[in-house]
Amino acid sequence: MAYDRQMDEPFGLIRDFSATGNDYPETVRIFNQIQGEDGLTVEALRTQDEGWPGDTYRAHRWVAVSSDGDVIGCCDARHVPNQFDPSRYSVLVFVSPSHQRRGWGTRLLRHAEAVLKPLGAREFIGEAKANAVGSLAFLGKHGFEETHRLWESHLDVALFDPSRFSAQIARTASAGVTIRTLANERLRIPDCIERLHALHTGIEADVPRPVQANAVSIETFTWQVTDHPTTIPEAFLIACRGEEYVGLTYLRRVPGLPYILSQALTGVTRQARGLGIATALKVAGIEWARAEGIQEIRTWNSQRNPRMISINERFGFIREVAMCEFRKDLRE
Repeated sequence: MAYDRQMDEPFGLIRDFSATGNDYPETVRIFNQIQGEDGLTVEALRTQDEGWPGDTYRAHRWVAVSSDGDVIGCCDARHVPNQFDPSRYSVLVFVSPSHQRRGWGTRLLRHAEAVLKPLGAREFIGEAKANAVGSLAFLGKHGFEETHRLWESHLDVALFDPSRFSAQIARTASAGVTIRTLANERLRIPDCIERLHALHTGIEADVPRPVQANAVSIETFTWQVTDHPTTIPEAFLIACRGEEYVGLTYLRRVPGLPYILSQALTGVTRQARGLGIATALKVAGIEWARAEGIQEIRTWNSQRNPRMISINERFGFIREVAMCEFRKDLRE
């Protein structure tokens, strides 16, 4: 993080996050105290930081340090590449449970505003689970307004019955659609990544969300998607009609949780919809996961995408507590 500004307090200070020393393990420890089901690891956080496309998108992180020198909280603020606006930042503030309700969250957030507003920040995006009373109160207190909800849904892989979808899969096959993997396509097709970049961009543009998705560079796409350490090339599935890429879905590892996978984007081009392709892709992904001994698959869906929520419920995904997204206008 590029800024050396510090904010002194009578009982500690707020400073820039350091890539050396104890900041990584302490930040990860505190995050997992609060959201342990996400399974963050030091290695995963380092990988995110080291690969971040800083020439295009800003990322900042600060830590709160007690008078004893202990890291007790963190604020992470960064651009969102696929919803990029140079004035918009996604902001995450979390404080160790033993130091909450002492003003540290407020100080971290104010520090972020003090640094980023002179750099052109006009909007903060935050989030909190619908049952996280303290986090919801914190965001409301600081002028954040709820704009959107989405759900993480969980599938028990052992309970999934693929035979229920045999008719849709047969319809997909009869339309001449085959399913291939990124692992094989990369060896077979020289411009595989360029074609996937175009496919992914088109599908993302059609996903209902509060802010329209924008195209990212192929370098950012490669870093975020195809070459990300959590992406599994054998579980990155591509629907092909002849040699045309018409759909995809991909599964990712969850750091620290070896028996759980996350299902990222699933989608089909407009020209190929109605052939059961999304169903065939999801079934193939779940069957791969079952063969690998995976116990659970998780996925996220927006309240603005009821069709995908309905599809996932047919597969047996169970919705968890909603995640609420909030917006703060820094100009007010």
